[in-house]
Amino acid sequence: MPRTHYETLGLHPRANSDEIRRAFRRLALELHPDRNPRGRDRFEAVLAAYEVLKDPDSKRRYDQMLQLEREREERAHRAPPPPKPEVRTIPKVQAPDVARLGVLYSRGQFDQAEAMARQILKQHPREARAYAVLGDIARSRGLRDQAVNFYGRAVQMDPGNSAYLRRYEELLAVSNPQAAGVEAGGSGVAASLAIGGISVLACVYLALSKEPAIFTSASLISTWTLGLVGMLFFVGLTVGIALSLAGQLDQFHISGAVGGVAPTIALGAVAIVNFWLAVGLYAALAFFQRSANPSATRLFVGAAAGLTLVGLGSSLSPVLSPLQVFLWGGNLVYIGALVGWMVLDSLKR
Repeated sequence: MPRTHYETLGLHPRANSDEIRRAFRRLALELHPDRNPRGRDRFEAVLAAYEVLKDPDSKRRYDQMLQLEREREERAHRAPPPPKPEVRTIPKVQAPDVARLGVLYSRGQFDQAEAMARQILKQHPREARAYAVLGDIARSRGLRDQAVNFYGRAVQMDPGNSAYLRRYEELLAVSNPQAAGVEAGGSGVAASLAIGGISVLACVYLALSKEPAIFTSASLISTWTLGLVGMLFFVGLTVGIALSLAGQLDQFHISGAVGGVAPTIALGAVAIVNFWLAVGLYAALAFFQRSANPSATRLFVGAAAGLTLVGLGSSLSPVLSPLQVFLWGGNLVYIGALVGWMVLDSLKR
């Protein structure tokens, strides 16, 4: 049975529209059930192939899908299977050293965590958790090839660990970086439009709403209304969902492969106190560590953009204070973004 629509029509993958049309007409005449009752299955396959290939947009998407499948097969052939573990006693790293690795990573102290992991591996070259930390660090820096290598070593040393295997398979499934970059660019525009559109709708609601404030006059958010609370969280949900749908965020993980809280979650705890404090802390860590987590960066930028639009829209309300919204509204937007990212990612798995 032909494997692709091109093979169904007897064409080369680079066939143009005229060639596709001629091949379909020839096969349709040959296999039509009125002329060839035994060719019904082939006729239906030819018809399905033509429906996909006759439209330039659907043909382009189909070609991209074929390209991704070929690249995944090549990766699967290139990636050596994890060897069977050797049955022998392996010296263990002292627990405090490994526990400290997770703490250093969760705090964003990547340089110190990397140095400790490499020092551990000098003494215990089969310590899977040290390889996993190096994989987490490489992944957070956007170094996917290095991360694949480190996770692969972690799987080799500890084949029964599902967390290592899951991260290893996630990165192996990543498509060609150049093709992914083109697709991500268009998806990023779509995500930006979705965030902007929902934020504008929230602004319209706040401008027209005549709700009373729900907090005391002595509080830092004395002008906030119930509708504002809901809109801020809803805008955050949109940020997380839109960026995840557009492929701008990594898969959601609460912890690193070796334990410890993932940086985006740790920063979320800070954002509960104040969003801008979390932004400043993240920027300082990125500066001193000379690296930034792409997912966290996009999440902060998306949340800040949504918050800014809502803050501007609140200036049209006779009740709300734009300054209060801008200073404290990011707390809800960022938490909503984390929830949207987490929920959508769980549905995609």
